[in-house]
Amino acid sequence: MKLNTEALSYAGSLFRQREKAINIERSNRLHRILASATSDDPRLVDITELLYEQQVQLVLAKVESYLTTYRSHGLILDYEDQQEIRNELQNLSHNYLNFVLSLEGVREHSMPSHHAIRNLPEYVMNRFENALEQARERLQAGAYEVNLEVKKQQAVSASTINVGTNYGNIQQGGSGNTQSIRSDDEAK
Repeated sequence: MKLNTEALSYAGSLFRQREKAINIERSNRLHRILASATSDDPRLVDITELLYEQQVQLVLAKVESYLTTYRSHGLILDYEDQQEIRNELQNLSHNYLNFVLSLEGVREHSMPSHHAIRNLPEYVMNRFENALEQARERLQAGAYEVNLEVKKQQAVSASTINVGTNYGNIQQGGSGNTQSIRSDDEAK
């Protein structure tokens, strides 16, 4: 990855800040759902929906932290860097999926046939794959946006010539161009 240590630290800081807020929200909402759960209705559908929503927010926060960092450092987000970020997203998603599947009642739970979700672990895995795909798509679109912005910045800065303070005539070179320059002393 083209990011130096400082930039990686910045991206990590942006992500950790957002991750903390997501985890606090998830915890608060999960407590409210569990408080209303009964043995007849363990509210697994609500729980998995919450965890899916939070997973989408988490992987998108990871993408946005990198996009912001590349943008602020004026760096092009090339294919290799995007691939490294995709791998990080895959690992993040895998780790969180393992956490969710380890929650009591999720892995071994298959809903009765009258419920919409019959195989809960498979349902959760499919939803998490969907979240990961959303993050990949955002990364691709965001990389395009960042690269456009960086290239525009580079074009603007490349066409700017700073010659300092000008006290006389300026001649721009070119084939066959001539210009007579007289100083104020010669005019007198």
